[in-house]
Amino acid sequence: SSAPAPATAAATAAAAKRTRVSMGIEGKVEDLQNGVYEVTYVLTKAGMHEVVLTTAGQERSFQVLCKAGPLDPASCVVDAPDLAATPWRAGELLEVRVNCRDRFGNAVKPPSPEDPAVGLAIVADGEGPGMVEADVGPAKDGGDSAAVARFRSTACGDYELRVFACEVQRQWWGGMQRDNLPGAPLKVTLSPAAADPQRCTVILAGLKERPGGMLVGMAGREAVLTVVARDRYNNPATFDGLRLRVDAV
Repeated sequence: SSAPAPATAAATAAAAKRTRVSMGIEGKVEDLQNGVYEVTYVLTKAGMHEVVLTTAGQERSFQVLCKAGPLDPASCVVDAPDLAATPWRAGELLEVRVNCRDRFGNAVKPPSPEDPAVGLAIVADGEGPGMVEADVGPAKDGGDSAAVARFRSTACGDYELRVFACEVQRQWWGGMQRDNLPGAPLKVTLSPAAADPQRCTVILAGLKERPGGMLVGMAGREAVLTVVARDRYNNPATFDGLRLRVDAV
């Protein structure tokens, strides 16, 4: 059988004295004065529980399945990504795990916006130097109780990433005050992508340009060539891990 928390059971016995549930929860027994005893107990941990009725020194037991309650935004947790180990780079997705819980801390399946019976939706957005693309979906390796918020942008700089819950019909409304889930907002920095040869520029000093695009240098005078690294989104980048060669003919 199954029953959501809190749960109520009725027992008929000549003299029901007490009842207990797994985890040491004591039930409340009420004598209805008609040969029926009503036993009430409250469960807060989802899963299978054993209910034991003690009557005149004898015990009877049965199993009760307690299901998790509805999503409670205040009990959910947003895990901060380890950007020191894996930096967030321009054009790449940053995935943030969202652990969904009910008000007792039980794992809850993330709400699906396609389910008309779901009242809440988990939504993500962000703000920074560039436009932030954000969405929320099921986690690939987080089981049934985790969602993942995904963020993407191309302009380097500091960002504030937000994850919050709201009513399904209002999830796309703008200009609303929304409370972030615990662990959010996240303050993160978007780093440049790898240097792109098509975007890098060369600056020459110590040379003069003649008509026709010819560069002329003077004998004995030093010419300085500076290569400015840019990624594919035109962000200032570095040549870390890349080989750079300049030939003079």
